[in-house]
Amino acid sequence: MDTFSYLPRRFAALGILTLTSLFGQNVYAQSQAEVDKAFAELDRETGSCNVQIARKNELIAKATQALKEMKDKQDALETSLADRDKAIQLLQNTQASNNAEGECSKGLSSLTQQHQDLEKRYALLSGQNKGLMLENEELKKQKTSDNQIKPAFLSNQTDDDNKYLSQIASLKAENLSLKQQLAGPKATQVNVAVDETMRKQNALLTAKVGQLERQNEELKTRLTSAKNSVPEPNGASKASPQGKLSKLKIKEHNVSSYHTVNSSRWTSNNLVDGNLGTKWISQYKKVKGQTIKLVFDDEIELAKVNFSVSEDAGTQPIKSVNFYFSDGSSQSYQFEKKWGWQRLSIVPIRTSEVMMELELYESDKTNHMMIDEIELYGS
Repeated sequence: MDTFSYLPRRFAALGILTLTSLFGQNVYAQSQAEVDKAFAELDRETGSCNVQIARKNELIAKATQALKEMKDKQDALETSLADRDKAIQLLQNTQASNNAEGECSKGLSSLTQQHQDLEKRYALLSGQNKGLMLENEELKKQKTSDNQIKPAFLSNQTDDDNKYLSQIASLKAENLSLKQQLAGPKATQVNVAVDETMRKQNALLTAKVGQLERQNEELKTRLTSAKNSVPEPNGASKASPQGKLSKLKIKEHNVSSYHTVNSSRWTSNNLVDGNLGTKWISQYKKVKGQTIKLVFDDEIELAKVNFSVSEDAGTQPIKSVNFYFSDGSSQSYQFEKKWGWQRLSIVPIRTSEVMMELELYESDKTNHMMIDEIELYGS
């Protein structure tokens, strides 16, 4: 290859390289400018971000401070609420104490009144028993020489009387113990255990008194029978018994409710009409708290009350009765669970009217209170 033929190609190559280099420098310059522009934009954006971050940090600091203040206020509020709750609890405790004190005072007052009533009944029973003992001694003196056999029970009558008097003495001792308990604690010192014990003992005393009254009534009957069987000395005629009870007449009668079906009515008239085939029936589903009020023409001495309740699927036997008299006093008695006549000897009392509040056995399972007849005896 000759030199002249080679040179043109070399020059052509150099020319291409030169052009390429110039073009590359131009491209590089443009790229550098773009890069510089991008960095400048990045710097502006970075500066803007730093400003925003600074503002966010400032807001976060303010929010943190606000939360702290809110927490302090919440703590203060909780403290205030706790103080208020303590004050409310103290007020409630004070009110409960006052209520308990009032209830205790009422309970003690009621028990005291009940014990006073029991004492009166004890005194009356004691006098009745002493009178029975004197009657028994008189009967022994009236025994004639014809060797008439006395009723067997009279030979042991003194022992029975002593037993009854011993029961009365025991009841009085229990009553004295209860009165000492009543006088001991002040009304402001609430003692539930003592109060409950007193109530139970008082209920037991009431039951014992009722039992003793029934025993006295039986004793009276037996002594009356014995007196009739012993002839008077020297053939003297026997005097008529003193204080004989007679059936009392009733002026007015009312009941708390009565049953009606169409034109049929089971009113209080059926209680005192002398007919066991009729009966008073309370309103349907009204059993508890039923009352019967009887008014007399004048003040009488009431000593005996009889109730008749015939067996019926719609009712139950009488469980208890509370008597309320015109002088404001009251008496309470319990019955055994049985149908038919319930004959009750009460502590004799002068009154112009009597209200009876009755309770039945299993009253929750009963639709009606039914009573055939009521009889009252006295003088």
